[in-house]
Amino acid sequence: MQTLVNVEVKMERIKEIIEIELTGEFKSCTLEIIEDYYEDMLTCIGSDAPTDHHGYVGGWITHTLGVLENAVMICNMYPFLHRQLMVMGAILHDLGKLKDYTLVGNTFEHNSSRYLLGHCAEGVSILSKYLEKYNIEKHLKDGILHIVGCHMGSQPSASIMQPVMPEAIFLNFADHMDALAEPVREAKEKTQIGDWTDYVVGTAERKLYIV
Repeated sequence: MQTLVNVEVKMERIKEIIEIELTGEFKSCTLEIIEDYYEDMLTCIGSDAPTDHHGYVGGWITHTLGVLENAVMICNMYPFLHRQLMVMGAILHDLGKLKDYTLVGNTFEHNSSRYLLGHCAEGVSILSKYLEKYNIEKHLKDGILHIVGCHMGSQPSASIMQPVMPEAIFLNFADHMDALAEPVREAKEKTQIGDWTDYVVGTAERKLYIV
């Protein structure tokens, strides 16, 4: 469980990266969305299943920062990627999840949009309204919407279509790496060296051997 101090520190780190990596309209649009959804971003869960990744209050921002750090690292290694799209996409890739859940008491309950649209489509819907206000070239607007809509990588996983941009494909890798790291870490901590874990979520239901 993340404390309020923990999540605020994570948000400050995200803003530090924005100051370094984003410029102009990309920066302004991203900061406006953060301002409007600030409290939701600090408290939202990363997923609704106890066995899935980041399924706790503050999980959304913890996962988002992990994906963002991965995206920056990937851009450093592969500079042919559009850096600002990768960074903005990493920060906003799960924007739709903020509409998936409502906090009722101490429990998050599902909203109907989670089942009717899914968080990728919902994220595109939210982001498109913000992008209308900014003077970003159309192909770049289309690009960031594609990244958010397709970051899950395949339609059965909630993406609206298969990713067809290099940045969307690599953002999917960044997302999957961070989503997988937490259940693998937890499984490793529970397992003795030289033994097998239980089945780990996100690994195609494999048991893992620990060394």
